[in-house]
Amino acid sequence: MLRIAVVVVALSVGGQLAPHAVATRTGLCSPQEKILGVCAQNTGSSVEVGGVVELPGSPGGGAGSGAARGGGAPPTAPGEQSAPRESTQPIQLTPCEQNFFYNVETRPAPCGERATPAEEAEDEEVPAIPPISAADIASFLPVPPAVTTEPAGIAAVGMPMNTVTGSSAHTVEGQLFGLPVSVRFTPAGFRHDFGDGTVRTVDTGGASWATLGQPEFTPTPTSHTYRARGEYTVTVTALYTAVVDFGEWGTYPVLGEVASTAPGQPVRVVEVHTALVSRTCMEQPAGPGC
Repeated sequence: MLRIAVVVVALSVGGQLAPHAVATRTGLCSPQEKILGVCAQNTGSSVEVGGVVELPGSPGGGAGSGAARGGGAPPTAPGEQSAPRESTQPIQLTPCEQNFFYNVETRPAPCGERATPAEEAEDEEVPAIPPISAADIASFLPVPPAVTTEPAGIAAVGMPMNTVTGSSAHTVEGQLFGLPVSVRFTPAGFRHDFGDGTVRTVDTGGASWATLGQPEFTPTPTSHTYRARGEYTVTVTALYTAVVDFGEWGTYPVLGEVASTAPGQPVRVVEVHTALVSRTCMEQPAGPGC
């Protein structure tokens, strides 16, 4: 601990220093003394000095200014620190002449205040993320569903045709509002357009008759019955809910649903007539209705 003890003790007496005045050198002050504001100034009729300043980490005791040894204070033993002498005059410390830095890679701080280290700098500003609509993520294309019908590509007038749509949750990556994001799509519903003017939305993609344990031509939540023969196209659109993940900035749900349409499936609808025959079509392929 480096102690610089200085006390205002000198007064002008008849143009000369009093017998107990503290002398000081007339040379220039060191840069450290200027920064600390303890540089003595000799005006010729008095000596003006500062107060007591302690610098952490410097050895204590020992060397000091003339004021430290002029008052008859007892000498200190090795390793001990001498106590500063009390002044009977107000101490005026000179303001610092330069900024004070603490550690490395820091910004300047006013004298006497600790500077803010780089690792204590203010947190990075959180980007302003507005509400996200389906239009905002139009460039993020979810995977279209896979559609099959049974019987495959054919249906009978007045009999149910079953539709099975496969879709699952998945993630698409990209950029949104200038930030890297990933968008999680989860199927929430399926809109069926059977091509005859019938459009129906259900919350399931359906399952095959075999998976359901049902015989063929059994009605299901995703089946449809045509009323006239002809050529039709079945179009299924998957409706997804979406959540945008901005990483460290959190996740944001998308307002509304995102649609992804599968390629249309052609279906030929035929009429079915019953006839009494003697053999099956396997036995007589050229028989009536075969």
